[in-house]
Amino acid sequence: MLLNLGKGDSPSGAAKTFGMIGFGDAAMLLAIVLIGVTQGTFRIGELSIEVGTPLTYICYFLFLVAALAKAGAIPMHTWIPAAATNASASVIALLPASLDKLLGVYLLVKFSLDVFTLNPTVRIVLMVIGAVTILAAAITALTQSQFKQMIAYQAVSSTGYIVLGVGTGIPIGIAGAIFHAINGAVYQACLFLGGGNVERRTGTADMNRLGGLARIMPGTLVCSVIAALAISGVPPLNGFVSKWLIYQGCLASGSNLAIFCLVVAVFGSALTLAASIKLLAAVFWGPKPVGQISMDQRPNGKFAVMLPIAVLAILCLAFGVLAQWPINNLVMPAIVDAGVTSIPVVTEFQAIEVGDLGLWGPVPATMLILLGMFGGIVLYIIGKVANVRISNTFVGGEVLEDQSVHKFPATSFYRTVEEMPGLGQALHDGGQEVYDVYRLGGKYGGTFVEMLRNQHTGVLSLYVSWCLVGVVVIALYLMAVL
Repeated sequence: MLLNLGKGDSPSGAAKTFGMIGFGDAAMLLAIVLIGVTQGTFRIGELSIEVGTPLTYICYFLFLVAALAKAGAIPMHTWIPAAATNASASVIALLPASLDKLLGVYLLVKFSLDVFTLNPTVRIVLMVIGAVTILAAAITALTQSQFKQMIAYQAVSSTGYIVLGVGTGIPIGIAGAIFHAINGAVYQACLFLGGGNVERRTGTADMNRLGGLARIMPGTLVCSVIAALAISGVPPLNGFVSKWLIYQGCLASGSNLAIFCLVVAVFGSALTLAASIKLLAAVFWGPKPVGQISMDQRPNGKFAVMLPIAVLAILCLAFGVLAQWPINNLVMPAIVDAGVTSIPVVTEFQAIEVGDLGLWGPVPATMLILLGMFGGIVLYIIGKVANVRISNTFVGGEVLEDQSVHKFPATSFYRTVEEMPGLGQALHDGGQEVYDVYRLGGKYGGTFVEMLRNQHTGVLSLYVSWCLVGVVVIALYLMAVL
């Protein structure tokens, strides 16, 4: 209902969301029924199912479908960018960016730790899903021209890290996955609300029509920069700490697949940073495009508008610099309650230690980063004060009056990605929903329904025949059971 209240073609995005999450709900309910019938109880505390038989595989993967649909991971992710296109930014920040993601991750972690005992095959599947989600969504985000869709694909990519962390089966990786879910709710909501401020002032989410908003919206710029760096995993923000724990989980796993997924995850972070730079440059730092739309002159300093993103931006910084508090008070209790007792993560005021694998000191690192930033500012001021010779552009022996034709807009960043053989075609097909499970389900499901509909001819003998076939099938089933 909330998604349906957006503008434009919001009903289609709302219908897609309803259909895909509803399918996940149906899969979860079917798994609950199967577990209740086969295990004789519905109490989670009394269940301990070792995945190995065909039925246990079916039950777990039904829960996995529900969790991936809710959290927004490939291949159940397409409702997030569809919903983000026309829905209100506040609704997107509430539902897919925070609430739905946390519920999906909770379901995934709860049943992966408390209900089922995962074997290496299932963990491999989870790690592969996580790696594919990270890489595919990050590459897709690079090619977007609507900033809400770009943030949506970045949110999908962020979910891949959570699935990867759970797939490692290592306490460090699982702790990182839970912490990353919390962090994702913070910085994704901040990005969507910041984008909502931009759309409110300009009336558009098209980055081709935006630019030069840094001076007009400085508060939104600062908060968006912090959130963009956090989702990219840049230290000392919260996104780095949770990704670092997931990386340590991949290293602790020791398998070749986990190491490969680690490389993919690090590369995915670099792609996310590249997309974030494109977003910030196109909206805030880039030149104002020719024929830019008129700005809404309402003041940007309204308390109700700036307070949410300011609080979220502060949390991005606080959960990074002081990561020991959320790890000790939010993450570790959840891990211990799940029955994982040996947690090689030691947190102190000055550092986070993960056994022999690594040590991260957020407070000293923050001081060094601030010192480096201060040095850069000093050098910048010195360069501005020094005398610099300024000359006209020399092109072919002529001085051009209008040099704007030679400016490279930020929306054209990484355009070569769309022209790469194979990858470009895959991105094009993805934009045409060729791989969309919602579209494929509607296409082939509609064909199946049409086949059944064609059998309703009104001929009584045909209906009697179908009834007899049904009775025979039921009788054979009862004979086999009894």
